[in-house]
Amino acid sequence: HTFPPRRSSDLLSTTPDLTAAVAVFPDERGPGCSVLAQFFCPQDRIHTRVARDRVPYDEWARRGFLLATPGPTIDYELVRAHLLDWQNRFEVRMVAYDPWNAVDLVARLEKLDGFTCVKMRQGKATLSAPSKALEKAIHEKPIRHDGHPIIKRHIGNASIDIDNAGTIQPSKAHSTERIAGV
Repeated sequence: HTFPPRRSSDLLSTTPDLTAAVAVFPDERGPGCSVLAQFFCPQDRIHTRVARDRVPYDEWARRGFLLATPGPTIDYELVRAHLLDWQNRFEVRMVAYDPWNAVDLVARLEKLDGFTCVKMRQGKATLSAPSKALEKAIHEKPIRHDGHPIIKRHIGNASIDIDNAGTIQPSKAHSTERIAGV
């Protein structure tokens, strides 16, 4: 692929965090789903992450589970290109996204690429129902991800935050590691 030079407007954030694109395919044969995931991390941060987190980001990048984007921040034009590839291969019904700093990318996905984008704020009000469905699926073991090491690790790092009303959301309160894939 050839991508245009990065502009500050192409970035969702300037943080060196992971970004996850996760596609969920309901299983027509019964309960459960298959998951296809691609993770993104700034190339300039991989060796620091390996040393600090003691997590094999470099190995994941070599094996294709993690796309190392050039520079110190994630170039979200590369995320957009990945979503366009999925749009060409699958019937993408919607893109759920965290609206934090996503205005520019979402505008391009909707106006230029024809995606239906739906805000999914990172809080109990919006995450409770899908979190309960995910928790149920994890306990019943019908999530298929072909042994994706980052998905496995993120599920293992996640815990559940429950409030007095019984609403829940994924949390990393009991882990210092990432849960972006969840």
